[in-house]
Amino acid sequence: MRGKVGESLASVQKYDAPVEQATTPSLEALKAYTVAWNLHIGGKDLESIPFFKHSIELDPNFALAYAALGATYSNVGEDELAAQYVKQAFERRERTSEREKFYITAHNYDAVTGDLPQAIQTYELWAKSYPRDDVPPGNLAIIHSSLGQHEKSLQEAQEAARREPDNVASMGFEYLALNRFDEARNIFEQGLARTPDDPASHIGMYLVASLRGDASAKERQAAWATGKPAVEGIFFSIEANTAAYYGKLSKCRELVQRAMAADLRDNLKVSAAAISAPTTATASSTIR
Repeated sequence: MRGKVGESLASVQKYDAPVEQATTPSLEALKAYTVAWNLHIGGKDLESIPFFKHSIELDPNFALAYAALGATYSNVGEDELAAQYVKQAFERRERTSEREKFYITAHNYDAVTGDLPQAIQTYELWAKSYPRDDVPPGNLAIIHSSLGQHEKSLQEAQEAARREPDNVASMGFEYLALNRFDEARNIFEQGLARTPDDPASHIGMYLVASLRGDASAKERQAAWATGKPAVEGIFFSIEANTAAYYGKLSKCRELVQRAMAADLRDNLKVSAAAISAPTTATASSTIR
């Protein structure tokens, strides 16, 4: 369509560059980054961290690697580390491509300055400039959800899934937020059919089972999560909040301790501290 309205082939190719075409003079750094990025978008954030760090060791000026590592730390609840790495990316952004600048700038508004209106504006411009890139609508869905704008979030999540069919979990969580449980379950099932070990879809299925009182379905999802880095603690935390809601305080305390132990095992000290006094469990897909 863009070519038909007079845009040159070179311009179309320029604006459709994938994230793997990252700016670095080091082939080895790019290889490490690509491994990390694939783990990151596959929901394996903890496993991606050593590879992102290695790419930075190989190229200390690899701006996109700093930003993606920041997004990864944000997903596992390490907000201070997230801000530190995104800030370092922002300081190195001048030698990056236009697409990388969008990524770095949007994450800087989100993770460092906390300016969500500017983050939204940047993601919207990025989405228009790169019509095949699912990252901007996917991250817009998460921001709108955090602001309680679930209809807007659902629209962005649907656009992200249109661009990348594997990126469906945000849709499921927005259907949950809108009390559309059957649609949520269908979306999570689609996600697991495409990516059987997608943590977000498993969490979504667990939440659907909890809301419907389906004990056997909950047990199946909990069994899958057993021993999974950065995932098992989330399941225990959701259970703790559910127990607290129903006034089962001793059970809540037990589950909080198990959640903290799982997070400490995975070196997620901030997450462990956050769940030491559980409130309402929330879940969402990960920011990219």
